[in-house]
Amino acid sequence: SLPALISWEIFTSIYLSGGLELNYLLSADAPGNFQVLDKDRKFDLSALFGIAFDFNEHWMADMRYTHGLLPLSNIAVFDQVIAPEAEYKWYNQTLQLALQYKF
Repeated sequence: SLPALISWEIFTSIYLSGGLELNYLLSADAPGNFQVLDKDRKFDLSALFGIAFDFNEHWMADMRYTHGLLPLSNIAVFDQVIAPEAEYKWYNQTLQLALQYKF
C-alpha cells in the first residue's frame, strides 16, 4: 500500500485527512479451503479519509477508512432464492486505528 494524503487542521489539535492509496497484490495464496479469485488483478486504487486527534506534544490518535474504487472480483452466482443470476462485487475495505508517540 502506498497512501497519498492531505491533512487539514480544522480545530486546534483535530485534523481531517483524505487522499488516494495505490495497492499492489504480492501474493494470492490462502490457507485452508479458500480459493482466491481474479489473481490477475494486481493493482487496486482506493479512496481514504480519516480524522486525527493531537492530545499533546507526544501523543496522537488516528483513524482512517479506506474503500477500494475498483472491484476485486466479479462473480456470477446462481441462486434461485435471491435472484436467478446475481452478480456480487467485492471491494477492498479497511479501517485503521493508530496510537502514535512522537519524539
